[in-house]
Amino acid sequence: AELRICVLATHLSYDAPWPVRKVPLRCTPHFATYHLESKTYCVVTSLAEPTNQYYKFNGEDKELTVEERNERFPYPPQERFSVLLFSPVSWEVIPNTKMELEEWEHVTCLKNVSLAYEGTTSGLKGYIALGTNYNYGEDITSRGRILIFDIIEVVPEPGQPLTKNRFKMVYSKEQKGPVTAITHVLGFLVSAVGQKIYIWQLKDNDLVGVAFIDTNIYIHQLLSIKSLILVADVYKSISLLRFQEEYRTLSLVSRDFRSAEVYTSEFLLDNTQMGFLVADGEQNLVLYMYQPESRESFGGQRLLRRADFHLGQHVNTFFRIRCKIPSSQDLLVGAADKRHITMFATLDGGLGYMLPVPEKT
Repeated sequence: AELRICVLATHLSYDAPWPVRKVPLRCTPHFATYHLESKTYCVVTSLAEPTNQYYKFNGEDKELTVEERNERFPYPPQERFSVLLFSPVSWEVIPNTKMELEEWEHVTCLKNVSLAYEGTTSGLKGYIALGTNYNYGEDITSRGRILIFDIIEVVPEPGQPLTKNRFKMVYSKEQKGPVTAITHVLGFLVSAVGQKIYIWQLKDNDLVGVAFIDTNIYIHQLLSIKSLILVADVYKSISLLRFQEEYRTLSLVSRDFRSAEVYTSEFLLDNTQMGFLVADGEQNLVLYMYQPESRESFGGQRLLRRADFHLGQHVNTFFRIRCKIPSSQDLLVGAADKRHITMFATLDGGLGYMLPVPEKT
């Protein structure tokens, strides 16, 4: 017989049902996404620094102005954004991967996008895409950038095995407006620039415009399934777009005509049925569906409101995953193999999930 004395890992907290580890960043995280090919996490952070500079419009162009005050004057903070690469092995920043963005440039969206690439068997490759906005102030027209990074493997430095991954800048160019949302569809890049949505093709490290469409006020979220794109506006609810690759056209399929402050949205999948789940500013969860055969939809122009209930909390994020396939061949639960469960998190710290059920239930 043996007597072993063991201790629990000190970097984990065991107060919750699951062991939790907090990774100190010493800055404010804004976005995080997982890059599958390199098995690393890309994180956007910012650090507030006091500044005595600001831009003002002098009639022709913007002009940098320095405001000097006495030593007791509290200068306003200015956010300086940067992009980091984390290793899930040690949860440390990979050395020499921190990329500082320009001054006054704010990151508005970050996503891992699958774009057309001839070097893989699937014809697609994962890239890290960022959208930014130069926040100069209300008197100067907003501009932004689209940045596309590839995470490549290099020879690691001696004694630093984590340095095998590096950022490689694939594309960076200023746009005619703020880049507020990004996603991908059929191997093409989709971006909301100002009041337009553009479809881009990545070719020879450059983005070639394919199609565009005008939108409402401020697009803050884009989601895609196959050739369909779900668009969430900050005030004008949601719209459903369709991209036809063979005709290179982007068209409006249907939309919600009522105003709604969309916090976030997601697809709700139930076998062959698909709905659009929306969390609005009045703490409601609303389910829309595209049913062109219904008379109330005016031939499919209008998304129908099929379900809604008052949650009492602001939902700010959704996460959709396929339901677990049962091990037994039970016919009663066999329909769950193509259903998706949609989880949500609220600003009050709550977690929940949505599961589609048949009308007859």
